[in-house]
Amino acid sequence: MNGTRVLIVEDELLVAEDIKETLSRNGKFNIEIATDGNKAIDVAKKYKPELVMMDIRLREKPDGIETGLKIREICKPSIIFVTAYADKQTVHRAMNAEPHGFIVKPFTDKDLFATVEVALIRHQIEEALYKREEWTKLIVENLPGVILFKDRSFKYHPINRMFFEVFDKYKNQIINKSDFDIYHYDLAEKIRKEDERLMNKKKSLIKKEMFVELIKKWFNVVKVPIFNKNGEFMGILVSLHDITKEKKKKNYIRLFKNEMGKKDKLIAKKDKRLKKEVYRRILARDLIGKIYNEEKLILDNIPEYMIYYNKLFKIEWINKSALERIGLPYDMIHGKRCHELKLCKLSDIKSCPVYQVLQDGTMKEVEITFNDKIWQVKAFPIKDKDKSLKGVLEIITDITEKKTHEKQSLQNQRIQIVGRLASGIAHDFNNILTVIKGYSELILQDIDQENPLYGDIDEIYQASKRAEILVRKLLTFTKNDTVKKEFVSINEVILSMKNMIERLLEENIVLTLELHPNIPEVYMDKGHIEQIIMNLIVNAKEAMPDGGNLTIKTDVFKDNESTIYNRGDSRGNYITLSVKDTGMGMDEATKSRIFEPFFTSKKKGSGLGLATVNNIVKSYGGFIVVDSEPAKGSRFDVYLRVDELNIS
Repeated sequence: MNGTRVLIVEDELLVAEDIKETLSRNGKFNIEIATDGNKAIDVAKKYKPELVMMDIRLREKPDGIETGLKIREICKPSIIFVTAYADKQTVHRAMNAEPHGFIVKPFTDKDLFATVEVALIRHQIEEALYKREEWTKLIVENLPGVILFKDRSFKYHPINRMFFEVFDKYKNQIINKSDFDIYHYDLAEKIRKEDERLMNKKKSLIKKEMFVELIKKWFNVVKVPIFNKNGEFMGILVSLHDITKEKKKKNYIRLFKNEMGKKDKLIAKKDKRLKKEVYRRILARDLIGKIYNEEKLILDNIPEYMIYYNKLFKIEWINKSALERIGLPYDMIHGKRCHELKLCKLSDIKSCPVYQVLQDGTMKEVEITFNDKIWQVKAFPIKDKDKSLKGVLEIITDITEKKTHEKQSLQNQRIQIVGRLASGIAHDFNNILTVIKGYSELILQDIDQENPLYGDIDEIYQASKRAEILVRKLLTFTKNDTVKKEFVSINEVILSMKNMIERLLEENIVLTLELHPNIPEVYMDKGHIEQIIMNLIVNAKEAMPDGGNLTIKTDVFKDNESTIYNRGDSRGNYITLSVKDTGMGMDEATKSRIFEPFFTSKKKGSGLGLATVNNIVKSYGGFIVVDSEPAKGSRFDVYLRVDELNIS
């Protein structure tokens, strides 16, 4: 308490001097004395006391209570009322000044110092909480999107200023209204059922897109139920983000959820003598209430990673999701800069969106790849009422799944376009090829083999036959080939092709068959199975120019095994055909494109082999899993659906 600024307001100068002497004797204080209310107010304006010891009954007006209220408006000090009067009416009036203590004359030095100590501790804590509350309100007020609170009667209350920017013309139709007052009955009833599921803890979160007819806009809606520490339902936090432009562009953005704590509860206890322990309990209850409202109700309900930086680029605040992701305790993160914690791989600080916002004060957005995931990073400037920059709020969202779906959708569109093009070319080319093959065959029948032209015409005939195979591949790729389905044993097909496969392979390649003894039959075109096997064998052979090992394996995959069900494929029973080589392998860039039509990494090749295999497998409800690394070989696992797996 060294150097604490104290103002004693007492119309009895001797009493004031006695209090000053007692305090000075037992601690270091900078003490001023005022003998009436007006002088006390003047001193407070210049001196800005941290502690005011105020006599309630002063000879001249204003009295101590009125003076205390005016001084609290000036500098918010800790106030202790020193009085000989402790009746209920006086105490009730005095509580309006929010005093931190009463001390009743006469009092001992011990009583005086216990009261002063508690008052100063409470003053320090309230100052810290006030600052914390101030920037918390700034964060919530500046959050992008509309934040609403639905009370227990399911009526709407706005939380941030964005509501008034978006719904200003219609605010009277929304504030303190329920969904039945805003929407038609069927929609309102549907929303009410959603809210009741949240209230009854059947759902912890609801995300959806919704068109608000009132203002003709699309919103991304997030609803989170709020419960107090006793588990009682308090209401629902609703976040609305305008995605009208994104809807038109089909580029949807997932947003964060947020909430703000309720009104702080002020606890006061009236008594003739306020003891030290009572004050400490009041402080603890106030502190717990504020922390619960400010952190539990807001931070714990936001799934996105949120970090708040001050103007010095240091972390001031972090939510629970980000804290768990980083994996460090709060005290090791607070006050640090993000690059000190190695939170991302941005090589240049100037490319950091938080740094950029601190430079120009405008919102920034980037996408970064880190730990095999794609992250959307948004940085928002946090400004006070005077538009001065207070800090930056960073919101980080995992968009890996969204980007993967977008990439897959684009790939499917490309394959469809190429398929239609290839189908038209194949049919036209087939007509021309029929003429070339037919006439060359007729000429060969009519001329003698000794004729000098016989060899040239035979080359034309053989080329037409090779072209015929290419056309058949194109037709299979575009699914325009004739299909004859039957129940086929894949093991028998492999065994029947064994001699042909061995002739195809070089002598320095060792072939191994690992066939499941009781493999179920598949309902497929036998020619398609042969095509799958041959394409994979040829692919493996060309990956081993210096020789190696080639393994063909069949197995079963039961629906209770869940190792591959993250690919969008429905559950079912499968048999697997695996072709494994010990060849050159592939890097990630090559592996990501091997099923594209006309893509090839070989010097010679049409680029249709693996694309055809992929199309055939997909047409039967199956899929292919590829495992490959440079210099470590490749393994293609083909999953083909079957109705039942009746095996032991």
